[in-house]
Amino acid sequence: MKNNKQVTAILCSLMLMLVMIMSACEAKEDEVVVSSEESTQEDVLGESTTTYSSDFDESEDAMDAPTDCESAVEQYIIEKIGLFFDESDICIPFMDIIAMDDRDSSDIKVWGIYWIYNYEIDNDTLVCVSGGSNPGLMHVEKTDGIYTAKAFEIVSDGSKKEESEQEIFGEYLEKYKKIMSNEKAIKKIREKAIVKYVKEHNLKVKKYQDEGEKPVTLDL
Repeated sequence: MKNNKQVTAILCSLMLMLVMIMSACEAKEDEVVVSSEESTQEDVLGESTTTYSSDFDESEDAMDAPTDCESAVEQYIIEKIGLFFDESDICIPFMDIIAMDDRDSSDIKVWGIYWIYNYEIDNDTLVCVSGGSNPGLMHVEKTDGIYTAKAFEIVSDGSKKEESEQEIFGEYLEKYKKIMSNEKAIKKIREKAIVKYVKEHNLKVKKYQDEGEKPVTLDL
């Protein structure tokens, strides 16, 4: 009888071990392993010297989710260019990227027009207190999948403006001029940026207003 109990105990132990081994195998099969390559942001800039421009075609959605490069540029606009404007409750930048050259990851060149507007909240209205356009060439560095805007060549004002535009934009000069001359489309992309910001931050805002102008109702 004693031997039978020992045999039974041994069999129970073996069965328990077998169940544990099978459970471990099943858990291993269910485990999702993400490699470092898969978790790293892909190169979203496309082919080298590819031209990126909405040309402010009103049928296009110019406010798609930004790429990592665009996020780096946006951060630079707020932190560096924003210093030259009056402070406010809210800062909303937006941009139109005309072209990129990503052949050198240590100096990715991004030609574009970069706007920044600052607002105070007055009830349900964003009242603009400062802002403007900043066309030029942004220099971005990519290291280990991380993008950082390093420098910005801005178009000069005054008598040297045309010379500066030609020097900076070169072959993209006509596209740049086309964008800058389309006030209606600039207004539309600006409003899309405001709507995006309002929704992301759950603001109880329905309109925005520039100095001396009537409030504009947002398409929320």
